[in-house]
Amino acid sequence: MPLPSSKSTLIFAAGFASCLLGLALVVFGAYYFWLQPMIANRPKILAQSLTPPPFPSSHPADFNFAMVDTNGKRVDFQSYRGRVIVLNFWATWCPPCQAELPALGRLAEHYAGQNDVAVVCVSEEVPEVVSKNPSAMKSRAPLFSLNGITTPVIYHSDGIPATYVIDKKGMVVFQHIGSADWADASVIRFLDALR
Repeated sequence: MPLPSSKSTLIFAAGFASCLLGLALVVFGAYYFWLQPMIANRPKILAQSLTPPPFPSSHPADFNFAMVDTNGKRVDFQSYRGRVIVLNFWATWCPPCQAELPALGRLAEHYAGQNDVAVVCVSEEVPEVVSKNPSAMKSRAPLFSLNGITTPVIYHSDGIPATYVIDKKGMVVFQHIGSADWADASVIRFLDALR
């Protein structure tokens, strides 16, 4: 097989170099005109899509419902108006609810004998189900049943446990979905600041 002439080799080398140069220009152009501005503007682009954090906002609580305690006594939620209230919605079938009830019991004991803070743990289940649940009763949390009555719309949530802190003026100032240590010192400081 004969070797290519030097002229053919030169033409091939020039074509190959031109391709490499063209490719380098495309890569450089893409970086300089597209990628670099995009990288430089990324923080600005991301900043435009940010929304403000969901700070707690006050809205009026709904006191228009009644409950039944574990002894079967009817209690109007209106009777708690004027106090700082930790209103917790829970169920006997909910493990996270059961996990936090002892902390709510300790929180209630912390404020026992003080009329300006109340802890109220409400289940939509019937009183017999609530009072026959051993772990709930052992928690010493103030347990109530809605006895088949649905909760006011303001307290509807995507899940339980759902806890609402209501200030003395009747405003919901904090809400939390999920279990928490309600007997923690930070909770007591927050509630004391509302007293």
